[in-house]
Amino acid sequence: MSKFFLFFCILFYTSCQWESDSRSVLSSNIHVVVAPYGPEDKIKPSKPFILTSGGHKVCRPSPFRFRDAKNILKDAGLEQNALDLLFNIEEEGTEEVGPTRPGAVRVQVGENWLKFGLWIANRNKGKNNFFLVIENIIFKATAVYRGEPLRPHSGNVDAGYCDSGSGGGEIAPFLYLIPPNSKSAYSSISNNPLENLTIYIDGFPIIDRSNELSFTQQQRLQRLAEGGQGLTEGSQGRNQIYGSDEIRVIPDYTVELTLIGYFMTKSGIQMAPFSKRVKFNTSQPF
Repeated sequence: MSKFFLFFCILFYTSCQWESDSRSVLSSNIHVVVAPYGPEDKIKPSKPFILTSGGHKVCRPSPFRFRDAKNILKDAGLEQNALDLLFNIEEEGTEEVGPTRPGAVRVQVGENWLKFGLWIANRNKGKNNFFLVIENIIFKATAVYRGEPLRPHSGNVDAGYCDSGSGGGEIAPFLYLIPPNSKSAYSSISNNPLENLTIYIDGFPIIDRSNELSFTQQQRLQRLAEGGQGLTEGSQGRNQIYGSDEIRVIPDYTVELTLIGYFMTKSGIQMAPFSKRVKFNTSQPF
């Protein structure tokens, strides 16, 4: 083995090791807290639950606008060339139109859904004075019912989610951008475009046996719920008798989020990839 080749291998290994260590340090300085919703549409980190009926839900109380975001990030130290590269839009297109702010932005949410926000702290500073850009959230939800695992529920939320174009704004080129030694303090009523994003996940599998009951059995179950005579029949298939708490079951899920993005300097140079996993558990809405 030549000395040159040996030197190259050592240099390559050292470079890769530095990149790995740097990425580990940078990511370890990112702290994420999930802010899911519980009863009465209030943030309840310990009691998030899945609701069955969907519809149009507010994902931003005011639209994302490049002008607002660029002003905030410029004040935070992100240089103009980085801003231009990040947003890739002419300044003329970011001027506010009209004397009033546009309205809330909504997203179509299907059945069996939950919602949450994210509090994200970027504690990198000093020599690691890097901005954090999060472009994607991958989610995977798992549950067990009566000892048997249910079909996992997975998907992702990309940049462009909660398209503000329908509310008089622009499409954000990222989900979150947090300056160094700073935090994104989620608030569902904030006008700050870096802090007002609400995430919805729908399509959770649930146990629904309502179509397996005959009309007569449904009437009997209704009488039972109202304190009437109990059920005594029992058979198989469509005539199976279920307890009132077995007709529709929403399992408790463990939801894992993987946040994907990168770190960059104030001039817009990407320094290292970012990945972080966080978990939370759902509970019954009772």
